[in-house]
Amino acid sequence: MAAGGDPVKGEAIAPPQQTEPEDTWERLLEGIQQVYHCNPAGMSRGRYMELYNCVFNYASSTSWNSIIANTTTGTPPDQSLMLQLYGRIETFLESYLESLSADGEYLTKEPFLRFYVYTWEKYKFSSAVLDGICTFLNRTCPRRMRPLKKKPCFDIYDLALILWNRVFIFKFKDQLMNSVLRLIEKARNGEEIDAALIRVVLTSYVEVGVDNDDPADKKHGLKTYETVFHNSFLEATPCYYGRVITEYLDRYGASEYVKWVDVSLREEKRRVQLYMHESTLKPLLGICEKVLIDDHLEVFYDEFKHLLKSDTQNKIGQLLKVLSHSKCGLEHLQVLFEEHVQADGQASLESIAEKALHNPTMYVCALLEVHKKYSTLVSSEFINPAGFITSLDNACGKLVNSNAVTSLANSSAKSAELLARYCGDLLNKTTRNPHVTDIEDGLNEAAVLFKYLDDKDVFQKFYACMLAKRLVNQMSVSEDAERCMISKLKQAGGLEYTSNVQRLLQDFSLSKNLNEEFKNFAKHCAGPIALDFTAVVVTSCVWPFKEQATCNVPLMLLPCSQLFLAFYGGRYSSRTLTWLHNVSSGELATNCFKNTHALQASMFQMAVLLQYNSELSFNVRKLQENTGISMVTLIAVLQSLLKCRLLVHAEEGTEDTSSQAASQLQAEAVLYLNENYSNKRVRVNINVPMKAEVKVEQKTADKRVRDDRKLYIQATIVRIMKARKTLKHKDLVAEVLSQLSPRFKPEVLAVKACIDILLEKEYIERAPEGVDVYNYVA
Repeated sequence: MAAGGDPVKGEAIAPPQQTEPEDTWERLLEGIQQVYHCNPAGMSRGRYMELYNCVFNYASSTSWNSIIANTTTGTPPDQSLMLQLYGRIETFLESYLESLSADGEYLTKEPFLRFYVYTWEKYKFSSAVLDGICTFLNRTCPRRMRPLKKKPCFDIYDLALILWNRVFIFKFKDQLMNSVLRLIEKARNGEEIDAALIRVVLTSYVEVGVDNDDPADKKHGLKTYETVFHNSFLEATPCYYGRVITEYLDRYGASEYVKWVDVSLREEKRRVQLYMHESTLKPLLGICEKVLIDDHLEVFYDEFKHLLKSDTQNKIGQLLKVLSHSKCGLEHLQVLFEEHVQADGQASLESIAEKALHNPTMYVCALLEVHKKYSTLVSSEFINPAGFITSLDNACGKLVNSNAVTSLANSSAKSAELLARYCGDLLNKTTRNPHVTDIEDGLNEAAVLFKYLDDKDVFQKFYACMLAKRLVNQMSVSEDAERCMISKLKQAGGLEYTSNVQRLLQDFSLSKNLNEEFKNFAKHCAGPIALDFTAVVVTSCVWPFKEQATCNVPLMLLPCSQLFLAFYGGRYSSRTLTWLHNVSSGELATNCFKNTHALQASMFQMAVLLQYNSELSFNVRKLQENTGISMVTLIAVLQSLLKCRLLVHAEEGTEDTSSQAASQLQAEAVLYLNENYSNKRVRVNINVPMKAEVKVEQKTADKRVRDDRKLYIQATIVRIMKARKTLKHKDLVAEVLSQLSPRFKPEVLAVKACIDILLEKEYIERAPEGVDVYNYVA
């Protein structure tokens, strides 16, 4: 300090007039006692600087240089006045803490914690004041001790913290631990506590954790915190919850237990954030999750099943949130969810199986209802729903391909057929689905079920057949709707899957252009055609139509058909046209009844009804001779006309005689035109598929599916063997099943049968090295 001036900041402080070290220490000790025993905040600036100069004078005594000089001659370096001052301060602090701790020996629980917090905060503040007084010692002592190879010196503040840990905390560690744990248990029990007490105590454990080996490292360690609190707290946690859980379950049940666990986990996290070190959070939550969740998984599983069955599914989200903390909890929950969805769907279909077997709309709507119910639940209530979406897909896949309806039909492919018919009804303008207000929405829902089908090839066959009928009979809602559905099938099944149905639309579009050209041709040849005649030209190998029955073309239609043959033959001389009377249709205008009607009829129905233009009655044999329709087909046609009351078995046309005629027709039976026929509608569709036709169609589709599958399996085997050259039997079968699974799931016996066929055809051969090894034959 400069004479008569203020203190100069920085390390280069000019030493004042030298005094004896002991005198200086006496004055300094008196000041230190004032700092710790009185209120250091009330110390004047002059008194503070006086004590600061005392430290400077003591530590910078002239004898210090001689100490340094004697280090080479073996003079003990601990005789330095600086170390002596450091040791005296350390001794004072130890003594002060010993006397201070005596005041808390008889205190317990919360009063003891209040004593600890008050004492600690006062001691910490006093130590900070002392540290400022000893600034010169802090700056110099650690640096000068290194050449003397003495143990490290801490700053005075850090020394004070170390001594607090060594004296105060060590003495009261059990008392501190018990008091803190008791307060935390009260908090867990829902009681109000003074959280600041715990926070200050635990923060002190962290602050006193100064590195004892490196005073230059000012990072606070966690050794004291872990030893005195952390480890004991983690050990006490499972003991506490072990006592509480059983009582809570017995008193409140599983539903409330799930809520309590959720709240408890959040409270534990909040407590760590309020008054513990962050390092406690992860192990604490791990212990809580094990004790509260992992050790009681069955409680959660039972509650999950209960919630799915009840109308309280909004609580599932909380249960899943809790179980998300468990490593394996959600996985088993996904299995339970899959089982429940499948069981619920099976129960829904069992109640309507007999009706749904012949009602595609009822069947598909029941499946969609199950899917929508649980997909909505997953998206709205389930957290991290990816695994549950997979479970839902698995359950719906099993449900769609195996249920009460497929069992009743004795065919797993029944779902594919009914779904195809459902789509056909949506796209047919003559049918109305009360469950679907927008066609595209209905097609989107159908596409959802389509992806679950195992027998996608069966769907394709039935869908193509119904599409062909809609196009030929001009019953399609619109080409845009048809193309929309095809695009959805293409997304799910690929380009190859939809190539056939796309060809149907292409042929139909070309046929419309061809008819426009035919009308122009007819105008130039014979003038405008009297009838609205349209011929749909289709490719025989693409369209699912075969010539099953023929008839004599009615005379009024004969000129149109002959003219079209002449037109087409002139354009495509190398092609052959075959009339498919069994899928042809038309519209007849009536003027023989009280009211006029437009009858939408099949070609066979038209051929029969037009006979009655000349006479009012015919026997069955005469009708067969005039129309050229086979007797079996004619009987079916007449039954349909009798059923719709256009023909009657007797002139009276009573329902009894008509019903009898419909059920049994003989070759000599006479049928009359019902001149009393009436219908509320002007346009009447009498071209309703007969049961016999539906059965034939189904059998034909089934046969085509079996034949196509056999060829598809053989082609797949050849493709695999061509690429692999040599393959074992089991590996070949496994690869064939894998490649065919997107289209259909063949039986292993079917694959083996196809392998035998290819062996006979010499596409492959058995390898000499083993009976179960095949080689590709180039």
